[in-house]
Amino acid sequence: MRATGPAGCSRARALSRRLLSAGTLLPALAAAVAFLAFLTLTFKHLSYPLIWADESDTVMFAQRVLEFGYPKVDDGKNVVYGLHPHLLPDGSLGLRASRGLGAYTGAPWAYYYFGAIGVALAAGSDDLYAKTAWLRLPFAMAGVLGLAVLLWGMLETVGGSLRSRLAFAAAWWALAAWSISLILHLREARYYGLIVFLSCSLLVVFLRHQLLGRLSTPRYWILASGLLFLIFNTLYPVYAIFCVALGLSLIGSALRSSAPARDRLRGLLLGAAPLLASLALCLPLLAFFEFVEQTQGWMKDWGASLGRYAASLGTVVLILARYEFLLPALGMRLVVALGPSRADDAAARLRRRFASLLCLFCVCYALMISLVPFIWERYFVALSPAITGLLLLDTWTFAGRLRAAPRQLGNRVAAALLASCFAVVVGLRVPELRGRVHEITHRYQGPLDYIIPYLRERHPDPAELVIATNYEEPAYMYYLGGRVTVGFYGANLQEDLAVQPDVIVFRPWKQQSWALERLRRRARYRSHAFPVESSKTNNVPGLSPDSAGRGLVHRFETQYAEGAARVTILERVPDPSAPR
Repeated sequence: MRATGPAGCSRARALSRRLLSAGTLLPALAAAVAFLAFLTLTFKHLSYPLIWADESDTVMFAQRVLEFGYPKVDDGKNVVYGLHPHLLPDGSLGLRASRGLGAYTGAPWAYYYFGAIGVALAAGSDDLYAKTAWLRLPFAMAGVLGLAVLLWGMLETVGGSLRSRLAFAAAWWALAAWSISLILHLREARYYGLIVFLSCSLLVVFLRHQLLGRLSTPRYWILASGLLFLIFNTLYPVYAIFCVALGLSLIGSALRSSAPARDRLRGLLLGAAPLLASLALCLPLLAFFEFVEQTQGWMKDWGASLGRYAASLGTVVLILARYEFLLPALGMRLVVALGPSRADDAAARLRRRFASLLCLFCVCYALMISLVPFIWERYFVALSPAITGLLLLDTWTFAGRLRAAPRQLGNRVAAALLASCFAVVVGLRVPELRGRVHEITHRYQGPLDYIIPYLRERHPDPAELVIATNYEEPAYMYYLGGRVTVGFYGANLQEDLAVQPDVIVFRPWKQQSWALERLRRRARYRSHAFPVESSKTNNVPGLSPDSAGRGLVHRFETQYAEGAARVTILERVPDPSAPR
């Protein structure tokens, strides 16, 4: 034990000297600055605004996990439910498979259990915004860790000097800081950060076993099977995407191999073992969570056709081209794939193989996620680090070819065109970066940031309130602890209509607005308006107005309003004739 101390200190001193040497000081500083910029853009004002609809769904089911051990729909006071009842004729979707438990089976549970970490941490604070920061922190940290894991894996393929690796790390974190869409999604108390971590980790496990040979087969089986199982239980379409992408990669490797047919088949089966093992684990869950019934309901509700698929695929490509680095990544991939590779060293050949895997993953992801009849930007957030990694790996390979043949006309033309494409893409995203900087220097407030603190301050015991609203109802349940009725999906509508609420909050959604109007007419209410716009959501992470065709986009600053545009709540006027 004593021998390891001085040896460790010696290695640390040697590394410090290398970092402080003239050749590595500049890239080391650049990597540190880029990383700090990314962390600032990600974690600054993590507490603002209060959670919106999707986050509140995660938080309330996570709270039920702490209370009951699983995401229970009805706790005796409030019903939390997240599917349109009409997706099945009997309205039982998300409940039918577990009526004895009353568990929610409309979505996988991994991120509810993961979210329970933040809910447990938030329980120690009484401040609304401190609670919000704790709720989001585990998901944001998971996303950042996923990016770090993928960077660590890619550095294995960079080769060369410490200076080159530091420069690669600096470029990685700089591009991540410029990916505002990715940053906004990582900050959400939702599955986005978790799926980024799991996806990046699986890609690195595959890299280290299949390409680097630095991970033993038993460890590869355990890690890959476990990660695939967790991915299924976080966002099940991504599980199918990985099975196809990794399966095709294994088949391609077997076909390219010059080994005997028996050895190629053996290698293929050994590599595919985690896919088969995870499939055996996930098949029973497929029926339990009613994913097939959900898909059938969505297809019937939204319609399935070749035209809709083409439109969805076009939406995915346009969003990635506008808000991520898809265009320069595709351009660089084309140049590297078609260019001469004779001068490539071993590291460059390894980079090309891993870049090909990332490219295959991105293609499979785009093609398969477009089968979903409605597209949200958040569905393919895991593509952001994969596209950025693809761009950087191919850029390093192309840079090596440029150094080997700096005067070659084709290389110089390609470099000029790619640099121009990259500059255009970066320039197009300046407004989002400017908006994010404004957001971390000014406090954004949405409708809930006015309504919930107002009710909390006005009522000595907000847990005794009955609030009727048609959107973001789980947020009221979490922050105020009272009974919340009606909701966006109207899962408990008949029972809710029998209860006269103390507060009614109309949100600009057509869903269940008729129910709120019926409740309003049955008692006397006075209105109270707030100086903020009555927007459809408290906020959303998506930047593209093309997501699902709803035009719901992230707002970087508070949208103040006057007159009828303001968000308004109705507070019940006590009946003076009622017995006290």
